[in-house]
Amino acid sequence: MIRSANPNDAVNIAPLLIDAMKELAIQYANNPDPYQAVPIFEHFITQKNNQYSYQNMLVFCIDEEVIGVINGYDGKRFSDLRGPFISYLQDELQTTIPNEAETAEGEYYIDALSVSKHHQGKGIGKKLILYLIEKARKDGFEKIGLLVSTEKDAAKRLYQSLGFSIVGLKHLLGERYHHMQLIA
Repeated sequence: MIRSANPNDAVNIAPLLIDAMKELAIQYANNPDPYQAVPIFEHFITQKNNQYSYQNMLVFCIDEEVIGVINGYDGKRFSDLRGPFISYLQDELQTTIPNEAETAEGEYYIDALSVSKHHQGKGIGKKLILYLIEKARKDGFEKIGLLVSTEKDAAKRLYQSLGFSIVGLKHLLGERYHHMQLIA
């Protein structure tokens, strides 16, 4: 079952997000163990109006257990949503992260997608993507975008199988990503 996330889901969503973005989590927590970022993500998931807010997430549940998550929002809002996260890292953790543009106005942005290791390969990620695409279309978006690591060929193939095309290359916190878009 896919549903909107709520603040109580934070404890289950945070590790899933870190699974999806280990290298970024290492930089966010300023620690070689990416799971040291769990409290950071839990904090932001429970809050409103930020990049990782429960407001921007859908979860896939089996018997009430969150086993997958997708995070997406209007690209026009990226800077406003990212601001609280960047400020927190700087003020609370003395971690400086550049506010690099991942997306832009006119694009509904899929920020993160993750499925529990025990449930991968069952089509759950695909279901979450399709659900979010439909939501974005209902909200009037014709362009859905995302970044996928140039190192993750399987993820790139999944997005391509759903109609996404590579439209550019982006560098984010020292990593290289394909910028992919689906035009509705």
